[in-house]
Amino acid sequence: MKAEELYQRLIKGDRNFPGVDLAGEDLSGMDLSNIKLTDANLKQTNFADARLKAADLTGANLTAANLDSANLTGASLYEANLTKANLSQARLDQASMQGANLTEANLTKANLIQSDLTRANFTKANLTNVDLGKAIYRTTDFSYTDLSQANLDGVELGDIVLKGAILPQHLEQNAV
Repeated sequence: MKAEELYQRLIKGDRNFPGVDLAGEDLSGMDLSNIKLTDANLKQTNFADARLKAADLTGANLTAANLDSANLTGASLYEANLTKANLSQARLDQASMQGANLTEANLTKANLIQSDLTRANFTKANLTNVDLGKAIYRTTDFSYTDLSQANLDGVELGDIVLKGAILPQHLEQNAV
């Protein structure tokens, strides 16, 4: 599907696009709030400055997608593939990201406050100045990730994989 066709269907009120292929399309700046893109192919799609509030991206392939400054507040990214995606300055507060793969993703200055990161994989992700305050962590993998400048307020490190991770100085002594 091309971006123009999606736009025309959105104007008509359609919000349900499971399994759609929008790989490489430019959806920057679009209001895609409450859209259902489950199991969609969104590889290398440009969502810069898009509004994806409460969007359902369950199982979507967002490999190398550009989500710079996108608003994904309350979105479902359950088991989504965000490998090498650009999420810099994205709003992901209260997002459901259980089992999401964010390996080598760029989350510089992203907001993940109160997000559910259960089983999410952030291996080698860029988390410079990311806000992870009050997020839910159960077996979340931060292997080889630099967390030294991340906001980890309210984080309990007991159930997090931190192999090779760099922690803020005030948390290093509590790491397992």
